[in-house]
Amino acid sequence: MGQFAVSDGQRLKVFDQCVALQQRLREGGLDPELLSMGLQAFLTGVDPEELAAARGKREQPAKRNGQFAVSDGQRLKVFDQCVDLQRRLREGGLDPELMSVGLQALLTGVDPEELAAARGKREQPAKRNLAAERRNEITAFYRGLGFDTLEIPVPTMGGKRVSNNEFGRRAKAGQALFFRPATSLISYNRFMTAVGQMDHWTVLDEAECENIAWEPTETGYWFWAEIQDSCLRVGTSWNDLTAEHNLLCLEEYMIVWHVMRVLESIMIDCETWSWLRTRYQAVPGPSALYALMHYDEVHVGWNRSRGLSLGHRETGGRIAEKLV
Repeated sequence: MGQFAVSDGQRLKVFDQCVALQQRLREGGLDPELLSMGLQAFLTGVDPEELAAARGKREQPAKRNGQFAVSDGQRLKVFDQCVDLQRRLREGGLDPELMSVGLQALLTGVDPEELAAARGKREQPAKRNLAAERRNEITAFYRGLGFDTLEIPVPTMGGKRVSNNEFGRRAKAGQALFFRPATSLISYNRFMTAVGQMDHWTVLDEAECENIAWEPTETGYWFWAEIQDSCLRVGTSWNDLTAEHNLLCLEEYMIVWHVMRVLESIMIDCETWSWLRTRYQAVPGPSALYALMHYDEVHVGWNRSRGLSLGHRETGGRIAEKLV
């Protein structure tokens, strides 16, 4: 399912309406049961016609001095429902225009049948396409580096566009989607030069670069990556990490780090180190690379082979998952 686009103005309008509802409720100007019923209908997606039917079956509540009696429990229930409504609205799970119409109906005493009629007349608003939005964001990132001719496809999984639900599930897991171009189009060196790290040893030191197990790619691909500020699984050895997980390689890590810096103004691994799956041929034996932020750039180092079996307090690993 898709998500609704919600502007700051729409969020503020609904917030003000929720505040007004609770004020009217405290003053005894609204029927607490009917109000709660209406809010629940919005939360659960119940058609307003059902609310109208329920209202018709319900006995008219007694008033005292022209006001409805409202208990503390009823006030708290309405408060919780208003909080939940605003959260669902922020997440794009509710139609902001229909929500505003409904809240206004509850505020002014408009019969729910009128809300049902308004719903029927109103065109369904366009829902967000998060896959296309992410493609546009990543395209803008590469355009900003000067790669104006790079064509980036909409991300797909199993031959279908990545769904909004999948984006939501991944976001909750602290993951985001990134694109790595084919090496023939944008090599590691070209990318590093574009992001201002042309003096990095993985670019300039030819002898050392020969020890790196590079992973060139013939085709561009999308991949999920963990984007928490601090690396996960700290204290776990490289051997144990790679036995259970597919970590980012050097080329992928550089893309993730610089995309996060440009698009989110976040520099990951300021206080942690991330093991990479990229191997490094060192003396006396094979080792692996790690990366971290150092002076607003990415620092890359390697550990001796015996260090791969040891856990380090500040070193963990970030999972990568290629879309297929």
